[in-house]
Amino acid sequence: MRTHSYLAFSPCGFHRIQYHEWGDPNNFPLICVHGLARHSRDFDEIAKVLAKDYRVICPDLAGRGHSDSLLNPNFYTLAQYIQDMATLLTHLQITETNWIGSSLGGLIGLSLAAIPFSPIKRLVLNDIGPFISKIALEDLIQGFLKEPIFHSIDELTNYFKINYAEWGNLSDEQFRKMAELDHTVQTDGTLKRLYDPKIVNNLLAHRNEDLNLWAAWPYVQCPTLLLHGSKSRLLTPEIITGMQAVKTDLDIIEIPECGHMPSLMVPEQQQMVSEWLGRQ
Repeated sequence: MRTHSYLAFSPCGFHRIQYHEWGDPNNFPLICVHGLARHSRDFDEIAKVLAKDYRVICPDLAGRGHSDSLLNPNFYTLAQYIQDMATLLTHLQITETNWIGSSLGGLIGLSLAAIPFSPIKRLVLNDIGPFISKIALEDLIQGFLKEPIFHSIDELTNYFKINYAEWGNLSDEQFRKMAELDHTVQTDGTLKRLYDPKIVNNLLAHRNEDLNLWAAWPYVQCPTLLLHGSKSRLLTPEIITGMQAVKTDLDIIEIPECGHMPSLMVPEQQQMVSEWLGRQ
Protein backbone atom coordinates (compact mmCIF):
# COMPACT_ATOMS: atom_id res chain seq x y z
CA MET A 1 0.00 0.00 0.00
CA ARG A 2 1.29 3.46 -0.95
CA THR A 3 -0.09 6.63 0.65
CA HIS A 4 -0.23 10.02 -1.07
CA SER A 5 -2.21 13.26 -0.91
CA TYR A 6 -3.19 16.21 -3.08
CA LEU A 7 -4.76 19.64 -2.64
CA ALA A 8 -8.43 20.15 -3.42
CA PHE A 9 -10.40 23.38 -3.24
CA SER A 10 -13.69 24.54 -1.73
CA PRO A 11 -15.11 28.06 -1.37
CA CYS A 12 -13.59 28.19 2.13
CA GLY A 13 -10.06 27.39 0.97
CA PHE A 14 -7.76 24.50 0.11
CA HIS A 15 -7.88 21.15 1.85
CA ARG A 16 -5.71 18.05 1.60
CA ILE A 17 -7.17 14.76 0.41
CA GLN A 18 -5.27 11.59 1.32
CA TYR A 19 -5.49 8.43 -0.76
CA HIS A 20 -3.98 4.95 -0.77
CA GLU A 21 -2.83 2.98 -3.80
CA TRP A 22 -2.49 -0.75 -4.34
CA GLY A 23 -1.09 -2.66 -7.31
CA ASP A 24 1.04 -1.80 -10.32
CA PRO A 25 0.79 1.92 -11.23
CA ASN A 26 0.72 0.84 -14.89
CA ASN A 27 -2.45 -1.23 -14.44
CA PHE A 28 -5.87 0.08 -15.43
CA PRO A 29 -7.13 2.31 -12.58
CA LEU A 30 -9.96 1.42 -10.22
CA ILE A 31 -11.19 4.05 -7.78
CA CYS A 32 -12.97 2.92 -4.58
CA VAL A 33 -14.89 5.50 -2.54
CA HIS A 34 -16.37 4.85 0.90
CA GLY A 35 -19.65 5.69 2.63
CA LEU A 36 -20.83 8.69 4.64
CA ALA A 37 -18.97 8.24 7.95
CA ARG A 38 -16.38 5.72 6.74
CA HIS A 39 -12.92 5.96 5.21
CA SER A 40 -10.61 4.48 2.59
CA ARG A 41 -9.33 1.56 4.68
CA ASP A 42 -12.71 -0.17 4.35
CA PHE A 43 -11.37 -1.35 0.99
CA ASP A 44 -8.13 -2.90 2.28
CA GLU A 45 -9.24 -6.50 1.78
CA ILE A 46 -10.88 -6.14 -1.64
CA ALA A 47 -8.02 -3.88 -2.77
CA LYS A 48 -5.52 -6.68 -2.11
CA VAL A 49 -7.61 -8.99 -4.31
CA LEU A 50 -8.18 -6.52 -7.14
CA ALA A 51 -4.61 -5.18 -7.10
CA LYS A 52 -3.57 -8.22 -9.15
CA ASP A 53 -5.32 -6.66 -12.15
CA TYR A 54 -5.83 -2.99 -11.32
CA ARG A 55 -4.20 0.09 -9.91
CA VAL A 56 -6.58 0.44 -6.97
CA ILE A 57 -6.97 3.98 -5.60
CA CYS A 58 -8.86 4.56 -2.33
CA PRO A 59 -9.32 8.18 -1.18
CA ASP A 60 -10.55 9.55 2.13
CA LEU A 61 -13.29 12.09 1.47
CA ALA A 62 -12.91 15.49 3.11
CA GLY A 63 -13.57 15.28 6.85
CA ARG A 64 -12.97 11.52 6.95
CA GLY A 65 -10.00 9.30 7.63
CA HIS A 66 -6.80 11.31 7.36
CA SER A 67 -8.03 13.92 4.89
CA ASP A 68 -8.51 17.48 6.09
CA SER A 69 -11.78 18.70 7.52
CA LEU A 70 -13.43 21.64 5.78
CA LEU A 71 -13.16 25.00 7.52
CA ASN A 72 -16.82 25.67 6.73
CA PRO A 73 -18.95 22.54 7.33
CA ASN A 74 -21.70 23.93 5.08
CA PHE A 75 -19.57 22.72 2.16
CA TYR A 76 -19.83 19.06 3.11
CA THR A 77 -22.05 18.49 0.09
CA LEU A 78 -22.33 15.99 -2.73
CA ALA A 79 -21.25 18.73 -5.15
CA GLN A 80 -18.03 19.28 -3.17
CA TYR A 81 -17.25 15.57 -3.02
CA ILE A 82 -17.78 15.28 -6.79
CA GLN A 83 -15.42 18.21 -7.34
CA ASP A 84 -12.79 16.70 -5.03
CA MET A 85 -12.92 13.36 -6.86
CA ALA A 86 -12.73 15.09 -10.24
CA THR A 87 -9.61 16.81 -8.89
CA LEU A 88 -8.24 13.37 -7.95
CA LEU A 89 -8.71 12.23 -11.56
CA THR A 90 -6.89 15.33 -12.78
CA HIS A 91 -4.13 14.95 -10.17
CA LEU A 92 -3.48 11.36 -11.29
CA GLN A 93 -3.97 12.22 -14.99
CA ILE A 94 -6.62 9.51 -15.27
CA THR A 95 -8.71 9.63 -18.45
CA GLU A 96 -10.36 6.20 -17.99
CA THR A 97 -11.17 4.31 -14.82
CA ASN A 98 -13.50 1.82 -13.18
CA TRP A 99 -15.32 2.88 -10.01
CA ILE A 100 -16.60 1.11 -6.89
CA GLY A 101 -18.73 3.33 -4.69
CA SER A 102 -20.21 2.30 -1.34
CA SER A 103 -23.28 4.34 -0.39
CA LEU A 104 -22.12 8.00 -0.61
CA GLY A 105 -19.19 6.84 -2.76
CA GLY A 106 -21.75 5.35 -5.14
CA LEU A 107 -23.68 8.62 -5.37
CA ILE A 108 -20.43 10.36 -6.31
CA GLY A 109 -19.64 7.69 -8.91
CA LEU A 110 -23.17 7.80 -10.35
CA SER A 111 -22.97 11.58 -10.65
CA LEU A 112 -19.58 11.49 -12.37
CA ALA A 113 -20.69 8.67 -14.69
CA ALA A 114 -23.66 10.78 -15.82
CA ILE A 115 -21.46 13.68 -16.98
CA PRO A 116 -20.67 13.88 -20.73
CA PHE A 117 -17.37 12.23 -21.70
CA SER A 118 -17.14 10.63 -18.24
CA PRO A 119 -13.92 8.71 -17.59
CA ILE A 120 -15.86 5.99 -15.73
CA LYS A 121 -16.00 2.85 -17.88
CA ARG A 122 -17.50 0.38 -15.42
CA LEU A 123 -19.45 1.35 -12.29
CA VAL A 124 -20.19 -0.70 -9.17
CA LEU A 125 -22.87 0.80 -6.91
CA ASN A 126 -22.71 -0.77 -3.47
CA ASP A 127 -26.26 -0.66 -2.07
CA ILE A 128 -27.14 2.77 -3.39
CA GLY A 129 -29.35 4.15 -6.13
CA PRO A 130 -30.38 7.58 -7.41
CA PHE A 131 -32.89 8.14 -4.61
CA ILE A 132 -32.84 8.14 -0.81
CA SER A 133 -36.05 8.96 1.02
CA LYS A 134 -36.10 11.58 3.74
CA ILE A 135 -37.13 8.83 6.17
CA ALA A 136 -33.99 6.82 5.37
CA LEU A 137 -31.87 9.97 5.60
CA GLU A 138 -33.35 10.69 9.01
CA ASP A 139 -32.16 7.26 10.17
CA LEU A 140 -28.65 8.21 9.10
CA ILE A 141 -28.88 11.53 10.94
CA GLN A 142 -30.03 9.84 14.14
CA GLY A 143 -26.95 7.61 13.99
CA PHE A 144 -24.76 10.71 14.15
CA LEU A 145 -26.71 12.25 17.01
CA LYS A 146 -26.15 9.16 19.19
CA GLU A 147 -22.39 8.79 18.68
CA PRO A 148 -20.98 7.72 22.07
CA ILE A 149 -17.61 8.32 23.71
CA PHE A 150 -15.25 5.34 23.68
CA HIS A 151 -12.75 4.56 26.42
CA SER A 152 -10.99 1.59 24.82
CA ILE A 153 -10.53 -0.32 21.58
CA ASP A 154 -12.71 -3.06 23.07
CA GLU A 155 -15.59 -0.58 23.52
CA LEU A 156 -15.19 0.67 19.95
CA THR A 157 -15.01 -2.88 18.62
CA ASN A 158 -18.26 -3.78 20.40
CA TYR A 159 -19.85 -0.62 18.98
CA PHE A 160 -18.97 -1.76 15.46
CA LYS A 161 -20.28 -5.27 16.11
CA ILE A 162 -23.66 -3.83 17.10
CA ASN A 163 -24.01 -0.87 14.75
CA TYR A 164 -22.43 -2.43 11.67
CA ALA A 165 -23.94 -5.89 12.01
CA GLU A 166 -25.97 -5.27 8.85
CA TRP A 167 -22.73 -5.21 6.84
CA GLY A 168 -22.89 -8.99 6.89
CA ASN A 169 -21.11 -11.91 8.46
CA LEU A 170 -17.85 -10.30 9.59
CA SER A 171 -15.46 -11.96 12.02
CA ASP A 172 -14.42 -10.62 15.41
CA GLU A 173 -11.00 -9.99 13.89
CA GLN A 174 -12.50 -7.88 11.13
CA PHE A 175 -14.52 -5.79 13.57
CA ARG A 176 -11.37 -5.33 15.66
CA LYS A 177 -9.47 -4.12 12.61
CA MET A 178 -12.27 -1.66 11.82
CA ALA A 179 -11.87 -0.23 15.33
CA GLU A 180 -8.10 -0.05 15.11
CA LEU A 181 -8.24 1.82 11.80
CA ASP A 182 -11.05 4.19 12.79
CA HIS A 183 -9.95 6.16 15.83
CA THR A 184 -7.64 8.77 17.22
CA VAL A 185 -6.79 9.17 20.91
CA GLN A 186 -7.90 12.42 22.53
CA THR A 187 -5.92 14.30 25.18
CA ASP A 188 -8.18 12.86 27.90
CA GLY A 189 -7.49 9.31 26.69
CA THR A 190 -10.88 8.75 25.07
CA LEU A 191 -11.16 7.54 21.49
CA LYS A 192 -12.66 9.60 18.67
CA ARG A 193 -13.69 8.10 15.35
CA LEU A 194 -12.01 9.39 12.21
CA TYR A 195 -14.62 11.77 10.88
CA ASP A 196 -15.63 15.35 11.49
CA PRO A 197 -19.02 15.28 13.28
CA LYS A 198 -20.01 18.31 11.22
CA ILE A 199 -20.22 16.26 8.03
CA VAL A 200 -23.88 15.78 8.99
CA ASN A 201 -24.64 19.53 8.95
CA ASN A 202 -25.87 19.57 5.36
CA LEU A 203 -28.14 16.61 6.00
CA LEU A 204 -29.58 18.39 9.01
CA ALA A 205 -30.27 21.48 6.91
CA HIS A 206 -32.22 19.36 4.41
CA ARG A 207 -33.63 16.70 6.69
CA ASN A 208 -37.17 17.16 5.37
CA GLU A 209 -36.14 16.51 1.76
CA ASP A 210 -35.53 13.37 -0.28
CA LEU A 211 -32.18 13.01 -2.01
CA ASN A 212 -33.19 12.72 -5.64
CA LEU A 213 -30.77 12.01 -8.49
CA TRP A 214 -33.28 10.38 -10.83
CA ALA A 215 -32.61 13.07 -13.45
CA ALA A 216 -28.97 11.94 -13.68
CA TRP A 217 -29.64 8.20 -13.89
CA PRO A 218 -30.61 8.03 -17.63
CA TYR A 219 -27.25 9.55 -18.52
CA VAL A 220 -25.23 6.74 -16.93
CA GLN A 221 -24.24 4.89 -20.07
CA CYS A 222 -21.41 2.68 -18.77
CA PRO A 223 -21.97 -0.95 -17.68
CA THR A 224 -23.22 -0.85 -14.10
CA LEU A 225 -23.42 -3.44 -11.32
CA LEU A 226 -25.79 -2.86 -8.43
CA LEU A 227 -24.99 -4.73 -5.21
CA HIS A 228 -28.12 -4.94 -3.07
CA GLY A 229 -28.23 -5.92 0.58
CA SER A 230 -31.41 -7.98 0.84
CA LYS A 231 -32.36 -6.18 4.08
CA SER A 232 -31.26 -2.70 3.00
CA ARG A 233 -33.18 0.28 4.36
CA LEU A 234 -31.80 2.68 1.76
CA LEU A 235 -32.03 0.67 -1.46
CA THR A 236 -35.63 -0.51 -1.64
CA PRO A 237 -37.22 -2.83 -4.25
CA GLU A 238 -39.14 0.19 -5.61
CA ILE A 239 -35.91 2.07 -6.27
CA ILE A 240 -34.36 -0.97 -7.97
CA THR A 241 -37.43 -1.38 -10.19
CA GLY A 242 -37.19 2.28 -11.19
CA MET A 243 -33.49 1.89 -12.00
CA GLN A 244 -34.19 -1.18 -14.17
CA ALA A 245 -36.97 0.61 -16.04
CA VAL A 246 -34.47 3.24 -17.20
CA LYS A 247 -31.36 1.07 -17.57
CA THR A 248 -32.51 -2.33 -18.78
CA ASP A 249 -28.95 -3.71 -18.91
CA LEU A 250 -28.36 -3.03 -15.21
CA ASP A 251 -26.68 -6.00 -13.53
CA ILE A 252 -27.95 -6.74 -10.01
CA ILE A 253 -26.53 -9.04 -7.36
CA GLU A 254 -28.51 -9.43 -4.15
CA ILE A 255 -26.44 -10.15 -1.05
CA PRO A 256 -28.53 -12.28 1.35
CA GLU A 257 -28.79 -11.56 5.07
CA CYS A 258 -27.19 -8.15 4.58
CA GLY A 259 -28.53 -4.65 5.08
CA HIS A 260 -26.93 -1.35 4.20
CA MET A 261 -24.34 -2.09 3.04
CA PRO A 262 -22.36 -5.18 1.93
CA SER A 263 -18.90 -4.84 3.45
CA LEU A 264 -16.90 -6.09 0.43
CA MET A 265 -14.70 -7.73 3.08
CA VAL A 266 -16.18 -11.18 2.37
CA PRO A 267 -14.38 -13.35 -0.23
CA GLU A 268 -17.63 -14.22 -2.02
CA GLN A 269 -18.47 -10.55 -2.53
CA GLN A 270 -14.93 -9.81 -3.67
CA GLN A 271 -15.11 -12.61 -6.25
CA MET A 272 -18.46 -11.33 -7.57
CA VAL A 273 -17.08 -7.85 -8.06
CA SER A 274 -13.80 -9.08 -9.57
CA GLU A 275 -15.59 -11.32 -12.07
CA TRP A 276 -18.00 -8.58 -13.11
CA LEU A 277 -15.23 -6.01 -13.58
CA GLY A 278 -13.35 -8.51 -15.74
CA ARG A 279 -16.16 -8.99 -18.23
CA GLN A 280 -15.50 -7.78 -21.76
